[in-house]
Amino acid sequence: MIAGWISKKKISLVLKASNPLQGIPGKGALLTQLSAHWFSLIASQLPNLKTHLISTSLPNFIPSDMQATLSKRSMQVRRFPILPLESIVRGYITGSAWSEYKLKGTVHGMTMPPDLQESQRLEKAVWTPSTKAEAGEHDENISKERAAEIVGRDVAARVEEVSLQLYEMVSLLFSCIGLPSTWRREPLG
Repeated sequence: MIAGWISKKKISLVLKASNPLQGIPGKGALLTQLSAHWFSLIASQLPNLKTHLISTSLPNFIPSDMQATLSKRSMQVRRFPILPLESIVRGYITGSAWSEYKLKGTVHGMTMPPDLQESQRLEKAVWTPSTKAEAGEHDENISKERAAEIVGRDVAARVEEVSLQLYEMVSLLFSCIGLPSTWRREPLG
């Protein structure tokens, strides 16, 4: 989920910068393999977190003439119910969080320290959920309390906990290669 979002954005930027009329050869395989890498990393760092990935191997029933086409571009997955939230962890105050902070001194309804500067690193990363809008609609920033009303207090607490753990894992990895980890937006389920 993290790698998929990151890689889609990076590839989309590369595509737009090069030639918006042509696709990227092997894009499906690249995205699948990046996602598989992140799922493997998540499994090693958070072994109690069950993801939807079962395998990147093709099932035996796939006809042999289709195996070359689908190899490295397919995953076997579990069905999970989708939670109607997007989970955003912010380590820096930027984007819609900055806009709200300038107006109210809050981020998703949470009071923030005074005198923050745009894109400043936060002392502690914060979970800032939003609704998961239908296609064509806009997500809506919501408070933790509203997230708990939507999915239940226990589920919201678990989503916050896991989201913060994932953010810390990615932040540590990114810091090792000199990249900041600003925020991640993940569909859940």
